[in-house]
Amino acid sequence: MAPTQVERSSRCSVRSVSENAAISGNETTGGVGGIVYDNQSLPCADPCVGPPAGLFIVRNTIVAHNGGGFDAPDECVILGRDQNTLQVVGSGNLIMRNSAGSGCPGVASADDPQLGGLQNNSGLTPTMAISSASPAWNAADPSTSLPTDQRGQTRPRMGGFDIGAFELCVNHLDDPCFVLGGAVDTELFGIGTSSAVGGTTVPAPGQYELERDLVIVLTALPSPNYCFVNWRGDTTIPAAPTTTVVLDRAQNVIANFARIVTSSIRTAVLAPPNHALVNVGLGATGHCGAASTFEVQVFSDEDDGAPTDHKGTAFFPDASNVAVNTLMLRAERAEGGDGRVYLIVVRTSDTAGNRGFSCSAVVVPHDSSAASLASVNNQATAARAYCEANGGPPPGYLRISG
Repeated sequence: MAPTQVERSSRCSVRSVSENAAISGNETTGGVGGIVYDNQSLPCADPCVGPPAGLFIVRNTIVAHNGGGFDAPDECVILGRDQNTLQVVGSGNLIMRNSAGSGCPGVASADDPQLGGLQNNSGLTPTMAISSASPAWNAADPSTSLPTDQRGQTRPRMGGFDIGAFELCVNHLDDPCFVLGGAVDTELFGIGTSSAVGGTTVPAPGQYELERDLVIVLTALPSPNYCFVNWRGDTTIPAAPTTTVVLDRAQNVIANFARIVTSSIRTAVLAPPNHALVNVGLGATGHCGAASTFEVQVFSDEDDGAPTDHKGTAFFPDASNVAVNTLMLRAERAEGGDGRVYLIVVRTSDTAGNRGFSCSAVVVPHDSSAASLASVNNQATAARAYCEANGGPPPGYLRISG
């Protein structure tokens, strides 16, 4: 499972290297296991005296779950490390049970690497895979990582170098990348949306590094009250919510969403409260590219049939010509109240099957003071926010027309 080398340049010089290895599932009958580097004095013929000169390198290596006769042996141990003849180098390692007094260098993590079983994960030899949940994922030292993993998968993938002999690589469908002897050509693919609230996409918005010439299936998913308009970028069918893109070069695509309908008011404040019916200039526009029909509903936080002053004066109805462009509302409010809010809900359906709504408000201040206008405008803002979130008026509002 590991490109680990032990070289002896002479009888008394030893060089041991472990780089991007995974050492796991080994058994021991003693108190140490996994990696043991012995730098203790050994019998040696002249001209060697004392411990051999050595170089021990361990980089970006997983050492985990090595057991056997003992439940928790030290998994990485250097014997004779205090000898000044040994040079020790290490970085980016995941070692679960490193020796406390004479352990291996360069430990980046001691957590469980969550290795998969030893099996064929492409390549010429079995490997133990990791997932993006593993602490080994994207955690290796980039300055010392090897350019490919044991299978020939190029490094880095998916944002960083992985510790161990396996470099995780999956496509936008979460399927493993196809390994071609370490020579996998890739391109960057970006996908996004025109509005954070208008909808999302499959695959999810983000940046991906994928195999070149991959055919990617795209799906746009509009939020409620929104419609899909088109794709911006080099897609096969820009107007279709489900389409494809061929990753023959770096690509970026955007799913454009729009509100199904928006509404507007030309006269949002009716003052003075003289009981006159006023055309408030209600407008509405559909944005989904299909012919739209509109239905207008009017609600009020005051009963339009109730008297508005101490004399018992009542005018009725308070909404007339209820339609886009023609809606008229009465400039009146209850004498003992805090101003009136008219909430106008425009609902639409179009020939493409889209259905949506939009909320607008008109206010009648209690009097001409700035405080009165501010108070009733705050009420209107709250009513509109509730309507946009729920598709209808807040509790306590009465339907007066439509």
